[in-house]
Amino acid sequence: VGGLNFKKQKYNLAWQAQRQLGSSAKPFTLAGLIEAGANPSQTYYTAQNITIDIPGYAPWPVAAHGAGSMNLISATAASENSIFAQMAADLMLKRGNDAVIEMMNRLGFTSELAPVLSAVLGTNEVTPLETASAYATLAAGGMYRKPQAVVKITNANGKTLYKAKIKGKR
Repeated sequence: VGGLNFKKQKYNLAWQAQRQLGSSAKPFTLAGLIEAGANPSQTYYTAQNITIDIPGYAPWPVAAHGAGSMNLISATAASENSIFAQMAADLMLKRGNDAVIEMMNRLGFTSELAPVLSAVLGTNEVTPLETASAYATLAAGGMYRKPQAVVKITNANGKTLYKAKIKGKR
């Protein structure tokens, strides 16, 4: 998938196209914060225009869409940038400056990702296949499986001719 004629243009959008992840990156920070001990229904942040200041980084002004206190569930549903910026900062202070990126790598991203605060808002470029793989890892309760195009091939009678050996890791 990626052009009108694969023989002329061998470009596959699924595994070659690099795009910014945008707000789709937020659940990976949420996963890291939960792993660090946060309870999504009992951990609150305030949606407000703020400037995040972490040693080693330039001050980062982040605008809020809404206002007021929200738990992580509500902040995720609202996709509140200012709260996710605060979450990323807290995670980085607890686990190190590459905590968000480390979680993304563990969940299935293989592109080189910059360990910057704005990674929580999806400023790194990744492929659609990496994104699908990382979300599949979340859906599988944290079990990562390398993407596999063909899982099983059967003949017309249903006899298995090929079955992939898919191993997972937590």
